[in-house]
Amino acid sequence: MDAARHEHICRIFEQAIALPEEQRAALVERSCAGDAALREEVDAIIAAHQRTNPILDAGALALLTEREDEEHPDLTGQRIGRYEL
Repeated sequence: MDAARHEHICRIFEQAIALPEEQRAALVERSCAGDAALREEVDAIIAAHQRTNPILDAGALALLTEREDEEHPDLTGQRIGRYEL
């Protein structure tokens, strides 16, 4: 795949996932303009994105905030070996 096509696929993907799910198909359809191979590639990337584990996309701060609700001590500022939390 050439760089221009890769960039085009990435652009369509980024625009599509920024939309509510019910609006994605129409955007992808318009953006692919009848190119079935392009549509297939974009749809595959969107499907893979939807299958990913959302915990992998969460920022570290969000994960730490969730952990505060659990019964774990706050270790901020403490040292573990040569590492400071």
